[in-house]
Amino acid sequence: MLTEHLNLNELRVFAAVFRTGGMTAAAAALHLTQSGVSQHISHLETELGVKLFDRLKRRLYPTPAARELFEACRTGFETLETTLQNIKGGKEELAGTLRLGMPQEFGTSVIAPLLGEFATEHPLLKFELHFEYSQAVLQELVRGDLDFAFVDEFARHPAVKIDPVYREILDLCVSRELLPSLGKTQHRREYYEKLEYLDYEAAHPLCLKWFQHHLGSDKLRLKMRAIVPSTQGIATLITANMGAGILPRRVSWRLHKQASIHVFQARAAPLSNTIALAQLQGRTHSIAVTRLTHWLKSRLLKASAE
Repeated sequence: MLTEHLNLNELRVFAAVFRTGGMTAAAAALHLTQSGVSQHISHLETELGVKLFDRLKRRLYPTPAARELFEACRTGFETLETTLQNIKGGKEELAGTLRLGMPQEFGTSVIAPLLGEFATEHPLLKFELHFEYSQAVLQELVRGDLDFAFVDEFARHPAVKIDPVYREILDLCVSRELLPSLGKTQHRREYYEKLEYLDYEAAHPLCLKWFQHHLGSDKLRLKMRAIVPSTQGIATLITANMGAGILPRRVSWRLHKQASIHVFQARAAPLSNTIALAQLQGRTHSIAVTRLTHWLKSRLLKASAE
């Protein structure tokens, strides 16, 4: 059997090189020298009789054989870890620092309370939270700076696996002080074109999506007043009479109850935005990351259904 002649540590080194994309990064992650990592990979290639990485212009490119081996290593290490924990018995102690990215308001209102609950059960865990708008979070994930992330449906990348976990309702809102200057509220194109708007990105995708959903057209002549990649920033500018903007319902209803804003009640069913769990495809994760993502997914799906 081939496994009788393979060194388990060489497979561990191989997985690190595949995951990080280079000998230097793998050496730093494993606390080895670069030459030591290179020797492990060369010996493994000799034992298997196949090339695992193409070396082109000082960069490593995994071969098809490497991709197949990595997938086997990923599932095998996870199974082995779980088995060892079961054999060892007792409560599993998850440890390490987990790096998560997410939109700020969603992270503050939804994810942070859940992390607090999970952290209480696993006191050895530490967390590094990155609050950015979804497209920026996605780029951090692709660069390998995050273990996983939460993004909205506007952020997609071919190297990232997307798993929908949460649905939020989106409302178009404006300051109550601005309403009298607009005349009688009407659900018509001409009425909405009187307003100035706030959005999270320059292409104002959320505003356009709201009008496409509720009016059947995104061809309105929108006057953009400000671009703010923050839900709290949009909410603050709305209450400061800067213009109309899209807010998640958990934010809009709170401000509506305070009599600060008006929420436009359109005729169609509410517009929703899907929040997805995003992970880099092919990346090996620690047991802590795997357990946390499964736990968060279960809780978010349940909360979204309520």
